Amino acid sequence: MNRFILILSILFSSALFARLPHVDLSADIDAAVAVDFEALESVATEQGRTPDALRKLAESYLVSHRVQEAIWTLREAGDFGEALELTRNFQSFLSIQPVTGGEFLGGRGGATARRVYYSRAISGVFKRASSNICGDAEYEQAAYWLDELLALDVVPITVLVLHPEFGLGSMQYFVHGRKALSVKSPRHREGRMRLIDLILGNRDRNSGNWLVRPGGFVVAIDHGNSHPLSEFVARDFPYGILEDELLLRRILLLESQAFRERLGHVLSNQTLDAVWGRIQRLKDKILVHKPYLGGCAWRFQLFLRRVLQH
Repeated sequence: MNRFILILSILFSSALFARLPHVDLSADIDAAVAVDFEALESVATEQGRTPDALRKLAESYLVSHRVQEAIWTLREAGDFGEALELTRNFQSFLSIQPVTGGEFLGGRGGATARRVYYSRAISGVFKRASSNICGDAEYEQAAYWLDELLALDVVPITVLVLHPEFGLGSMQYFVHGRKALSVKSPRHREGRMRLIDLILGNRDRNSGNWLVRPGGFVVAIDHGNSHPLSEFVARDFPYGILEDELLLRRILLLESQAFRERLGHVLSNQTLDAVWGRIQRLKDKILVHKPYLGGCAWRFQLFLRRVLQH
């Protein structure tokens, strides 16, 4: 029944709104034209963040070529169909369009991050794939795919590309935001970022390597220093996660096959098993706190796993 309702909601949301205006992302618009998105986000909030208000906000983002921000806003509005179409189109754009520049942003060990430009308004952060089995680029891609699987909406679109100068690596859409260290206002979805860190074993999350975009929404970047083979430590859930029962259900419903089909392209089998093991332990913790989410079948599986562990 839940799946049927979800399908109906997607169909309804796609039919409810007029389609977004066509925007040529290859057109080199003037990025210097200032748009106060903080003010626009405040207007949408004052209007109750209704679908109509969010739709208007998404259009403002899109015409300014803030594509990821437009996608996140469409999803918040419930317009999942158009958000998905825009996501797939933009993934293709980032994968095949030529880039210029290679501004060095820093790096750790042999890993380097460079900001490259598709136009004056659209840029990305390129990280070269590691010669090891799993490195910065691989974990950046894995974090984005986890974000997609669980509908977290905190990791910017990331694709694998072959750069003509720097080689194979990950390309992550560059989100305009402020370092978390400089933001004192409420930060939305921070718990979701912490959830990804927990699943990937990211030990390097600090106020200098994540962003807050207009509206106070968290943007999770820099997942390269992940260690999923390390000990899984989760005494408490990240803030706000236990109250988000839709997210908890998505975690519980995530199947091994879907997970492995998506992340198996960038993670080794050993790392893949370790990450999936973390998700399994996370599911167990969810059912301890919210046993009614799993039903009888889930409780029986949890009981069997505990018996086998002893």
